[in-house]
Amino acid sequence: MQQSDAGQEATFRLSPGGRVLYLTTDAERIQRQLAGEAIAPPAAEDLLAGVSTDALFPGPGMRESEIARFTHWCCANLPNKAIAPGELQAAYERGLRFEVVVAGAGFGRGSSRENAPLAQKLLGTRLLVAPSFERIYADNCRNLGLIASRRLDLVARLAAGAAVPLAWLLEDADPVARRVLAFGGLFDYTRAREAGQVAPLRPSAPPRPQTMVERIIARLAAPPDAAAPSYVRPGDAVDLRIEGIRFSHDGFSFVVDELFHREFGADARVTDPESCLCFFDHRPFFLHLPAVQSNAGRQAAFAARHGIRLYDAFSGICHEVVSKDYARPGMAIVGTDSHTCTSGVMGAFAFGVGFTEYANALRTKDIALVVPPTVRYEFVGQRPPGLMAKDVILHLLAQPFIADGSSIGVVFEFGGPGLANWPLDELAVLTNMAVEGRAMTGIVEPQPAVRAHLAEHHGLDAAEIERLVASVRPDPGAEYAARFEIDLGALEPMVALPGDPCNGVPLSAVRDVALQKGFIGSCTGGKLEDLRVAARVLRGQRVAEGVQLYVQAASRAVYEQAQREGLDQVFLAAGARAFLESACGACGGSGPGMAESEDEVILSSTNRNFVGRMGQGNRHTYLANPAVVAASAVLGRIGAPTELNG
Repeated sequence: MQQSDAGQEATFRLSPGGRVLYLTTDAERIQRQLAGEAIAPPAAEDLLAGVSTDALFPGPGMRESEIARFTHWCCANLPNKAIAPGELQAAYERGLRFEVVVAGAGFGRGSSRENAPLAQKLLGTRLLVAPSFERIYADNCRNLGLIASRRLDLVARLAAGAAVPLAWLLEDADPVARRVLAFGGLFDYTRAREAGQVAPLRPSAPPRPQTMVERIIARLAAPPDAAAPSYVRPGDAVDLRIEGIRFSHDGFSFVVDELFHREFGADARVTDPESCLCFFDHRPFFLHLPAVQSNAGRQAAFAARHGIRLYDAFSGICHEVVSKDYARPGMAIVGTDSHTCTSGVMGAFAFGVGFTEYANALRTKDIALVVPPTVRYEFVGQRPPGLMAKDVILHLLAQPFIADGSSIGVVFEFGGPGLANWPLDELAVLTNMAVEGRAMTGIVEPQPAVRAHLAEHHGLDAAEIERLVASVRPDPGAEYAARFEIDLGALEPMVALPGDPCNGVPLSAVRDVALQKGFIGSCTGGKLEDLRVAARVLRGQRVAEGVQLYVQAASRAVYEQAQREGLDQVFLAAGARAFLESACGACGGSGPGMAESEDEVILSSTNRNFVGRMGQGNRHTYLANPAVVAASAVLGRIGAPTELNG
């Protein structure tokens, strides 16, 4: 950016020698750019769409222990294999400066992996341009001081060396992005706040009926001593107090530690550390690697220094532990992982953030955000036998509303009489995979299973439970960006075809897909209910020859309860390779059950199947519910439990 003299407009232009990198579907065109050629602007349909953070920063890079090493993995898992690990860094070292990166719609799908935009920034990128950006990725760019713009029409002018008014690039930016970028990034914005240069963002909407999340935001964005109720509406910018839980995991804790002390001083202390948690859950199976050992040690030291509770290796996946042991209706919960939204099952406003936002929130205990629109899913009817929550969410993800990007950044509010008899573990699948639907988060209108958990697990009495539930119940007449009624009785088991969890089709339409590996586990598919269902399918059966089956618990509590119920013996008797202790493991390509080759055919109960997600650049990962995974392992091909014994 160039700030002109007083009274003149700020502009953006390429530095001398600065270039534009177009991420095209044609790998050869990308290679020509890395060789130094300035190609003609491609048509919009020739740009890579739906590029995930798994593509922009693949799993192996998450084992690094030095921020400087992030650049090696930049854009190293694109679907067209255009850029190998280290190749973009080598171009940078040859003097190529790709200050503008251009891609197709839905840029930054998937995880909260801020490593992706940070690696781009370290290699000289200042501006990213795409028809649309996923919510977490855009927020991460903003916090790093990177501009994410939808103005593809301005790229040719920039490539020609012209200056473009900054206001044009930011015309679609939300109010928080404009504020933060005006100071060059989140940490400088926070310093301005602390110096009194920035006014607090408070609720200002007139009285109106509100959705569940709007009610939570209105309460937590108002001054703590506010006497009158506050109201918000979609598009309002507010500072949200995190009255709940803040947590990070081993993939990011060392970065958080480094950023926190670099930006706020060696003696800086975390605010209210009792409400913070650390988890070593993503890569405990790689503790034999020096870099992972280093990350584990730094995470433990950070937690000890600040008095933060640490869940060590194999204690539990963060989302399972937080949602079951900490989340309550009306809380705000943030974590350095996109599946933080799992805790919405308990009526909390829970969402993922990048490591910059998290490190900042450790100091401020709040987050500036724009109130998201809410989409209501009303469930009616009864689930037919064999239909699980995984099938329901895969059905929703396959609908045009999500495929066309209309759901980016919204809240999914799940309710209706059809959910009344669902167990808590099944309800949690809906919120867990809301982010796969490109939403900011999901939240469940409290159901009987939630009330029972609050009583039995948290020890709350009926009056306190009713108070919490009443505090988040949507108001009659609340306004929704869209409403959908889902007849559960009309649904059938689903399978997501490789490449995207939104590629859902009926299981009955999948034919003759021979299977090499099945995986039952993760925060989505390794809960106690998932394991019980899988065991019912596998009891008395035998895994087909040539198929490997791995089963993994979502937490230590689940692992131990499964053993008490004898589920582990059922899995092993059926021929499963292992019943594994709790970790994220194969879901992110970091443990037993992960892909062993690009072409291995895998059926998984996890939440994502982007290219390379389960390791080794794998392109043949299908998603299904745990019962279907178990049955398919026995059949030797993707099939239904009803095909067994008859």
